[in-house]
Amino acid sequence: LGDMTYIPTKEGTLYLAVNIDVFSRKIVGWSMSSRMQDKLVRDCFLQACGKEHPQPGLIVHTDQDKKKGDKSPLKSQAIFEKKP
Repeated sequence: LGDMTYIPTKEGTLYLAVNIDVFSRKIVGWSMSSRMQDKLVRDCFLQACGKEHPQPGLIVHTDQDKKKGDKSPLKSQAIFEKKP
């Protein structure tokens, strides 16, 4: 399960992306940045995969919310397949 949120600070906004293993309920990946970019989510996902070594067929769910006022279409999700 993946999600992203923002945390207001005195120095500006901090963005946090998190991946949670729904079965164990533990955080398996996270990433923080002062900018909301694709890299934030990608780094979080790669950290989770590096720690957990998922089997082929992994399902990742995100709600894919869009920022208010964003008129761009939603990007399709990629399917994770571990290469031998």
